[in-house]
Amino acid sequence: MTSILVVQNNNIGDLVLATPFIGQLHREYPDATIHVIANEYNAPVLERNPHIGRLYVHGKMKHRQDGDSALAVHWRAVCLLHELRRIRYDYVFLLSGSDTPRYFRLAGVIGARHIISCRSASSCQVLNPDARQSYRSPRMHLVGRSMHLLQHAFPYHRRPPPTPSTAPCRVYPAREAHTRWLTRLSARGLNRRGPIIALQISARRPRQRWPVAKFAELARRMTFELDAQVLLLWSPGAYDSPMHPGDDAKALAVRELCDDFTIFLCPTPTLQELIAVLSVAEVVVSSDGGATHLAAACGRPVIALFGDADPALWHPWCSDHRVVRSGSADVADITVQEVFDATIAIIGEAAVTVGAE
Repeated sequence: MTSILVVQNNNIGDLVLATPFIGQLHREYPDATIHVIANEYNAPVLERNPHIGRLYVHGKMKHRQDGDSALAVHWRAVCLLHELRRIRYDYVFLLSGSDTPRYFRLAGVIGARHIISCRSASSCQVLNPDARQSYRSPRMHLVGRSMHLLQHAFPYHRRPPPTPSTAPCRVYPAREAHTRWLTRLSARGLNRRGPIIALQISARRPRQRWPVAKFAELARRMTFELDAQVLLLWSPGAYDSPMHPGDDAKALAVRELCDDFTIFLCPTPTLQELIAVLSVAEVVVSSDGGATHLAAACGRPVIALFGDADPALWHPWCSDHRVVRSGSADVADITVQEVFDATIAIIGEAAVTVGAE
């Protein structure tokens, strides 16, 4: 039986965008054993995913918890290497972001027979004990790049790469977490009288951060002009936390500007909680990043605010979405009106779809 290991140890969005590739692997090679390595931060993306046999979680030093020593992190890494070496994988896929020398060494140490890698935005390569070959591919979306690897992965089953558009991203929210959030929000007054719109205010990079005043104004217009119920999502914690910077201060500032109407505060301390709240929302507004791709993978329409990233390479995959981008490559310069218009368009389109059904 063919054994396959997929490595995606990068950011949350990268792992979400790897789910079409993992699903396609499972569909094309249903008898293969498919395992995945993720990190402690992004691994919840793959919880309950039906296409993988086993999920290995690798702890990064920067993600270790209080009381967790560096020695303990290194020991768990040694144990993981021992387990992976015992399996002797036929193929190891190093997806974009995890194609660094460190992971090539890992694939070599565990005795992989073939190593397949996205080497850049425009190339991939297949390594084996006898040859090293590189294949050029067009500059394309991250999902397309991953799919392109399948064209060159299996020497005896070579075929044109699968069509990426048939493979959406998917995450699987825990039913109990979804129900818990819905019950909690209903107790605070959430109802179905208008669209439930989530505003996700956290962003990792400074040029992806939309200002407090604009989030507050957008929430106000959505509430009074669309009769919407607005959920405010953010990563809790202090902004200067060395491990996981948070946006408690930003959320409080937005709330203070919205004190004359109801806005539902939804801090998401874990990735599981974020996925659950996104699954409650009917529309999501977020800067380009992990939350944007998670929302799309939950099947939610998304308004994605882009700064200096290229939407052609990073837009939400196979989902109903609108990209709003600033000409200055800084999200802060996007206007409230632009985001509001995109929201109206996507709500109107969703209503037409429901009516057609």
